[in-house]
Amino acid sequence: MKILHAKSPCCQGKTYRFGNKRRQCAICGKTWTIRPKRRGRKSYRINKSLLRRILLDGKKLSHEFKKDYPSLPALCYRFRKSLEWLARQPRGYHLNFKGFVLLADGLWFSFKKEKWILFLMVLKPINNNEAILLDPVLLRNGESYDNWQAALDTIPDSAKKRIVAFVSDDFRAADKLAEEHQWVHQLCHFHLIAQLQIRRGKRKPAILGRNIREKIYQTIRQTLVVADKKKLNCLKSCLKRLSRHPECPYKLRMIVNEFLRKINLYRAYLLYPELNLPNTTNVVESTCRIIRRAAATLNTLRALCLRSIALIRLRSKITCNGKIFNRIN
Repeated sequence: MKILHAKSPCCQGKTYRFGNKRRQCAICGKTWTIRPKRRGRKSYRINKSLLRRILLDGKKLSHEFKKDYPSLPALCYRFRKSLEWLARQPRGYHLNFKGFVLLADGLWFSFKKEKWILFLMVLKPINNNEAILLDPVLLRNGESYDNWQAALDTIPDSAKKRIVAFVSDDFRAADKLAEEHQWVHQLCHFHLIAQLQIRRGKRKPAILGRNIREKIYQTIRQTLVVADKKKLNCLKSCLKRLSRHPECPYKLRMIVNEFLRKINLYRAYLLYPELNLPNTTNVVESTCRIIRRAAATLNTLRALCLRSIALIRLRSKITCNGKIFNRIN
């Protein structure tokens, strides 16, 4: 077998050892190392404490550089490099649970007169109150069915197959998604109560139909938590009667009719107690509020993606309790 020897890179001549790590060309006498070091300025270590102070605690870069950094441009450079490094890292999930509840919501942004939406998703284990925040997905043109399908496709297959329930704020494609994937659908109580609270008229004594508005509000609050079927039927009949009252506003009548049509979706946490369902999307809403605050001064999509991904990975787990209720018999 013919043995091929390495040639020198300069003259393609014979090489000799020139110490442990160096070699020498037999023609020109030039030497070189066989394990060259990387040239250039060494990169700084990633400062996660800086990311937490800026993204989670709401501090500003202009306040930080006065303490430990020589100049603001140098601090901005290191902050951007830290964001890019954290976003490049592969995300590892610990999904060793039998079943999951998916909580989802969208956060709207506008760049150059174009609307973009950031899809946020949370996986809550059925038998555990420590939920997992998934990486956000930024897409154009609103909360359409196709965009939600694209966002759901980013969920790891091992976890997506074990999702058994879905909690949403009743966006347009929510019912179709839950029916297609055969998920138990729980609608958010907070969004419903907020709509009623706006039209309640508690602080306006002279408003038309103030007593009717208050009765509708209190009746719906009882209907959301009552467990006895006879009382539930009585409350439903009372809501139908109140909605037909001439002093009931048209918009409030529409809300009551929609609530009666989807009453089982609002009471899914009572119908399926074994799933330990939360009855609001407040976990996602709180994350939306933090992202909105961290992205208040951003002007580009890339900056929004980097900050949102980094924030989610720094705050990867969050407490999400199931609905703890007292049954009204």
